[in-house]
Amino acid sequence: MGSVVTLRIDKFDLDWGKNESFIDHSVLYSETDVKKEYYYYAENQRIKKNALSRRLIELKDTLELLGYSLKNIRRRFQELCANHKRYSGTPVPLDYRTFHDGLIQLRPELVESHADEEFPDDHGFYKYFKYSLKEKLRLTSENYHNLHDEFFDSIHPYIVLRILIENPANHERSVIWGYQDILNGGWISKKGLFQSTASLANFLIVTEGSSDTHVIRKSLEILNPGISKFFRFVDMQENYPFTGTGNLYNFVKGLSRIGMVMNVLVVFDNDAEGSDKFDKCQTELQLPANIRVSKLPNLKSLRKFRTIGPSGSKISNINGTAASIECFLDLTYQNTTPASVRWKTYNERSNAYQGALQNKEKFVSLFLKMRSPYADYDFEKLRLLNQHIIRECIAINETPL
Repeated sequence: MGSVVTLRIDKFDLDWGKNESFIDHSVLYSETDVKKEYYYYAENQRIKKNALSRRLIELKDTLELLGYSLKNIRRRFQELCANHKRYSGTPVPLDYRTFHDGLIQLRPELVESHADEEFPDDHGFYKYFKYSLKEKLRLTSENYHNLHDEFFDSIHPYIVLRILIENPANHERSVIWGYQDILNGGWISKKGLFQSTASLANFLIVTEGSSDTHVIRKSLEILNPGISKFFRFVDMQENYPFTGTGNLYNFVKGLSRIGMVMNVLVVFDNDAEGSDKFDKCQTELQLPANIRVSKLPNLKSLRKFRTIGPSGSKISNINGTAASIECFLDLTYQNTTPASVRWKTYNERSNAYQGALQNKEKFVSLFLKMRSPYADYDFEKLRLLNQHIIRECIAINETPL
């Protein structure tokens, strides 16, 4: 009979493989996602074994970083329709909106009711559409045959998963990859289970300095461990090569000329110098689709910040003038005095003074000691920072080449 492996929600199979012929879906998971889940066999047998399992809503960022955002899914679906017409000579009698809406209505826990007498254990994607969409679309037998043939075989299961997330009723459902039987059968090794994820670190994050890199890497590991594998950072152990705003601009300028293959996200500080170079990159450089330049996002909490300058101490909005990576840390943690920014040099291009957070090394040192998001530490600004970085990387995937 061989070893069977499925990717499923409840009994709804999104993908199926056997022996050496399967897709390694461990890319969706981390090693902490191993749980006991039911495996379903003939004659209504079910046995609990190790499997990889995550809540569907937890896969949203993972799927989008893999290229399965809603924007990309629409484009992929339209390409599938065009290819089907090109090779079969008949159009697909299904537009994207109908496909999308048909999936939104799907209830994975009830899909097994669509099983037929010939294949009573088949609860997969093809079966769902065979029984659910035919009547809804009022398709003729001829059109329906053209619809469900090889067309549905070419729809990637991640397209289905991403659309299912749009229905809040599915958010808490477990997405399960039952790898145990192919592991027992010797078709995959425990060591190699997550091996394919190593090649997925396809976003290179480049910042103004090593502190920025340390903070971003650490915050992703703590707050977003399931997707931290997608990001790679420049090695800053010795002689970090891009320290300083000007050098980072020159680095971006060089990248725009050499045809960099990897996706690159460049992150400038949200201060006077960083804002200046960010604007300069946007207006003076022609960047390829796989290189995106950004800066740290504006924060509401930085609109009223204590600053010190020649005219004394006052409250100022430091977004765009002094918001470095350290400002996203918890500036009250083990700190009895209010954090403050001191104004320094004047930037003529941006017509603004450049400010710097005082004692910033102390704030970084305290943060790098964190091991858990449940510590007595305010991670809210770092959560916003991570969301910003994730959205910027997803935007790279959504840019047509």
